[in-house]
Amino acid sequence: ESAMIEAPTGSGKSLAALIPALVQARQGKRVVIATYTNVLAEQYWRKDLPTALELFEWTDERPQPRTAFLVGRSRYACRQRMREHGSVPVVKRFAERATMGLDSEFYATARGGRERAAWQDIAVPPACQGRECPDYRRCFFFEARSAARAAQLVITNHSVFVSDLLVRNATEGDVDLLGDYDYAILDEAHDFPSAAASAMNFDLSAATIEAVAGVVESAMRAHEMSAEAIAHFVSKARRALQQAKERAAASLARFGDAARPGILKVAPESLLTDDKVGRNYVSDLEPHLHEVVDEVERGFGAVRDALAEAQSVEQEDGGGEDEAIVSLVQYLDDFIGSCRLLAAPDEVSLTAVTFGRDRVQPLMLSRRVVDIGARLARLMETGPPCTMMSATMTVDGSFEFLSSETGLKPQYEELLPPAFDTKSAAALFVPPPDRIPDPTATRDMDTAQVYYSAVADVVGEVLAAVGGRSLVLFHSRREMEEVYRRVADSTELPTLIQRSSGARSVGDRFREDVPSSLFAVRSFWTGFDAPGATLSCVIIVRIPFEVPVEPEQLVRHAWYRSRGLDPFREYTLPLAKMMVRQGSGRLLRNDSDRGVICLLDPRVHTRGYGEEVLANLPPMRRFESIEEAVAQVGIVASADSLQGG
Repeated sequence: ESAMIEAPTGSGKSLAALIPALVQARQGKRVVIATYTNVLAEQYWRKDLPTALELFEWTDERPQPRTAFLVGRSRYACRQRMREHGSVPVVKRFAERATMGLDSEFYATARGGRERAAWQDIAVPPACQGRECPDYRRCFFFEARSAARAAQLVITNHSVFVSDLLVRNATEGDVDLLGDYDYAILDEAHDFPSAAASAMNFDLSAATIEAVAGVVESAMRAHEMSAEAIAHFVSKARRALQQAKERAAASLARFGDAARPGILKVAPESLLTDDKVGRNYVSDLEPHLHEVVDEVERGFGAVRDALAEAQSVEQEDGGGEDEAIVSLVQYLDDFIGSCRLLAAPDEVSLTAVTFGRDRVQPLMLSRRVVDIGARLARLMETGPPCTMMSATMTVDGSFEFLSSETGLKPQYEELLPPAFDTKSAAALFVPPPDRIPDPTATRDMDTAQVYYSAVADVVGEVLAAVGGRSLVLFHSRREMEEVYRRVADSTELPTLIQRSSGARSVGDRFREDVPSSLFAVRSFWTGFDAPGATLSCVIIVRIPFEVPVEPEQLVRHAWYRSRGLDPFREYTLPLAKMMVRQGSGRLLRNDSDRGVICLLDPRVHTRGYGEEVLANLPPMRRFESIEEAVAQVGIVASADSLQGG
């Protein structure tokens, strides 16, 4: 049966997944376990799986089942590219130490950001020689993929799991990534829709054109496409590629000169009658969109056709199938197909034109899928049963919201109680409603500055009471930067901020520097683990409502309204409740942790949904004084006598 199981932190989800999976594998079944990030998947593989295996007695009659680990191809190093860059010190050190050839092993070897950037030079490209490569038998990626297809238990991530579903669907089951399996277990299931969206969405920009052309050029250089019979077609493909790159880039540049942000295409078109969608519809730019897509299809289609001709001639000469050419043709087919969907969005989706901040970053054409849950439901309905589990899956005690977002209709549901005594280990601080202005009333610059200063004052008081050791979570990067600047200028406690890159390194610094506080955005609301004294307080600055200003959000809300549903009640509020649960879940990571959860949003007091949000938090005493909340859980602010966690 398919199931949804909410198992709070500390309840042993990993072993609860692995032990029955190993039992099934021992009985000849194939099980796939997928979790959200590569880091969590590696934790399953390197830490949890060995522990689970030790719980069994394996014999000749009942041998240990074959197990395998698989992530996306760009997460593996290419041995051929490693040789090409073998003189680079970090690549040389990595080559000596790598066991699985993963980017995580590379980053553990790299010293600083400059060396970390060298990963792009050695990662497995999207299209390569495959079996034609002299390193094929030693290839990190193909070894892992081959092992996964032969294994009885496969550990992977959500991205690979979704890609497998999409490939099976597109090829009517002829091609897959994971092989046939009997059961799937998805951990961190609350993030599964995000992984699915990443797989289904698509962005086209000048950088995309350059990257695709680079992949094709690199693959043609690396492969000996010099057989006399196909030399003409390969030369034709190279000329076509140069023209395709130039003409597509030029059409994008012309589009950029005329463009302004907005919605270009929507499916179904009836959503254009929605006032908010209609006001953001830039219909006059549609001819530019079709010009870009036509140029891409014409130019890169010519490259694909020339390569396909080369392959056909080689087969006629008895050369067999050339995997390098086949890989390139498929890669170009996929790229062209994605571009076509920009001009003709399907089901419930849209195409938008966007620019970076202040138009400094270039034009981007973005395809965004809105009906993720409905598509996932179709992809999964014909497959084997699946269990989804996470520490935060329910909203108001129900799995209904996540079921609609993931497409899974479970036959079995289980909601487990908290693993820790939150009533004694945690306290909730909600400041009085007059301390911070309502964030929805701070639209202009002057009132926004007043709001940022008020938030900074309260955050500063909390840090002083707790002794730093806080994770301060924001829903807006600008709000984070404004509040951080004010707090950092007024406190002697160490403070860190999440920049646009380097989330892993700043998270490590926060764990190591106990008195520090980390100001962070979306990626730290979920999946971040810092047990012990270093994290004694989680501050959620505001309820993280989705404000419908971006094209995808406008279309999503219009889609709900078109079906007679209230988008705030059906989507925005449930999602915010779940995110607050996820953010607050960063606090108690083991049974010795103690600390304070702070929710600073004054709408908790003034809006009807405020108590609904609080009701989704674990049971704990609530205070309007941070000092009383700190005293309740017994944590000490002095850096010399830190207690709790």
